[in-house]
Order: sequence, then structure tokens, then C-alpha cells
Amino acid sequence: MNSIEFGKKCRLINIKYREIFGYVPYYKNYKCSQQEYYDALVKAVETKQEITNFLSKKNMNYSDSSKKY
Repeated sequence: MNSIEFGKKCRLINIKYREIFGYVPYYKNYKCSQQEYYDALVKAVETKQEITNFLSKKNMNYSDSSKKY
């Protein structure tokens, strides 16, 4: 699935997630594929638990100025 299809697929779920938790998570912050992220997002909304309960976050070191995020 390309980025446009993924974005369209997640749009309504993101709105529901934002209504519940006040923010929309960004899938690139998690160690998963787009499909795994979508499944976890749906599960998070259905169970009203944050997505971090279903996915692990990536360890990102923002102090390294040579990397672009």
C-alpha cells in the first residue's frame, strides 16, 4: 500500500483517536509496518487504550545533529 492509500485508510480512525486522546500518533514513531500500525490504531480506538499499549516506539536520539528526522 502506498502512502496515499494508507493516509486515506487511517483518516477516520485518526479522527476518532484524536477525539478520545487529544492527539494523533505518527506511524513512523513506531516499530511496525503500515498494516500493523493500522490494526493497532483500530484496536486502540475500539478498546479506548493508547496505541503504545499495542506497539513499541522507536528509540530516536534527537541530539545527533547529523541525522534528519
